[in-house]
Amino acid sequence: MKQVGLKNLAIFSLLLLLFSFSTAFAASTDIDNVHISKDATSQFSLAPATPPVFNDTFYVCPGDSIFDTLLYACNNVTDPQVLFEISDGPGSFTSEIIPVSDSITGYYSYLPQTEGDFSVAYLLVNGLGDSLYYYYTYTVYFNNSAPVIEDQYFSSIACDLTALRELQVIASDSSTNSLTYSLLSGQGTINPVSGLLSYQPDTSGIFEFTVQVENGCGADTALVVDSVHLNTVPQVFCYDSLVTLCEVEEVCFDVLGIDVDSDPVEILMLEGIGDFTQTSDSTGTVCFIPADVDSAVYQFIFRGADSCSLNSLDFALGNGECCRDTSLITVVINRPPVFNDLEPQNFFACDSSEFSFDIFADDYENGILTYNV
Repeated sequence: MKQVGLKNLAIFSLLLLLFSFSTAFAASTDIDNVHISKDATSQFSLAPATPPVFNDTFYVCPGDSIFDTLLYACNNVTDPQVLFEISDGPGSFTSEIIPVSDSITGYYSYLPQTEGDFSVAYLLVNGLGDSLYYYYTYTVYFNNSAPVIEDQYFSSIACDLTALRELQVIASDSSTNSLTYSLLSGQGTINPVSGLLSYQPDTSGIFEFTVQVENGCGADTALVVDSVHLNTVPQVFCYDSLVTLCEVEEVCFDVLGIDVDSDPVEILMLEGIGDFTQTSDSTGTVCFIPADVDSAVYQFIFRGADSCSLNSLDFALGNGECCRDTSLITVVINRPPVFNDLEPQNFFACDSSEFSFDIFADDYENGILTYNV
C-alpha cells in the first residue's frame, strides 16, 4: 500500500488515498513465473523534489517480456483531467478507468534485451489537476535458455522378461531451474522430476522412446534406445576319453564352459571322483587316481552357470537338466606281457645249419608284442 498527499493540499480539501501494487510475470502461463512486486509506502504533503523509487525484480526467459499492473484509486476518476501514463523510460503502457471502484489501472510491458536495471517514471494526474510522479526501478535477470538432452543408448542382457527395465535419462541445464521430463512416444512411463524411464519389455529386441525435457524457458527432445537381449544359458563340454597307463598314476582332463553372451561360466562337478579346479572364467580341470585294476570306467557330471542361473531358484535346487554334460573316462592299466612256461626243447641236426623254434607270450590287453633277443 502506498499513501500520497496532493501537491495543492492547501487549496483542496479532498484527501486522496493513493496506492499502487504491481504484478509481474513472464510471457509463460506457468504459475511459477508469476512475480509479485514488493509493496512500498510513501507519504507526500506536496509534490516532492525527488519522487519515491520503488523496486521490482523479474526473472524471465530470454525473449520474454515483463509485465507490471499498477492501480491508482481516487475520487472523480471519470473527470477528463485524470491521466495515467509513462513520463520517462522504455516500454509501452495503457490505462483503464474503472468508475465502479473509483480507480484507474495501468498496464506496463517491456521486452528486455539484456539483463540489468532500468527505470520508468509514471505520471498520475487526478481529477483536480494535481500531478504525482513516481519512479520504478526494474531489475531483470534471465533464467537461461532451453535445456539440452542428447540421444541416449542402453543395453542389457536380461535373465528373464519379468523384471521392470529402468533407464536413467540425463539432461543438462545451464542454471538451477528445475527440469520436467515427459515421454512423447514409447511404452512405459517417465518420472517427470528424476527422468527415470520405466517399462516392461515383452521380448528380446530394440525399444525406442522419445523424451522431452523443459525448464520453463524452452524444451528439447531426444531419442532413447534400449537393446534388450534375453540371456542364453551356458553350455558345458567334457568329452569321453580312453586313457592307457603303464601303472597307477594320476589322470587329469579339462572341462570347457561356453556362454554366447560372453558371461563368465562357473563350472560345478556334480558327480565324480577326484578334485575339480576352476582354472579360468570358463575352464576347469579334474584330477583323480584310478583304481588299481586292469580297466575301469569313471563317470563325471558337470553343470555350468552364469550370473543369471546362479541367481535362479531352480538352479539352486538342482532342478532341470539345463547346462549339464556327462563325461566317461575309461582307464586301462597296461600290464607287462608274460612269457608262457617254456619246456626244455631238444634239437638234433646233421650239420651246423640254421634252425628255429617258437617262443610264446601273453598280453592281458591283447596288444601287439615286440620280441627282442
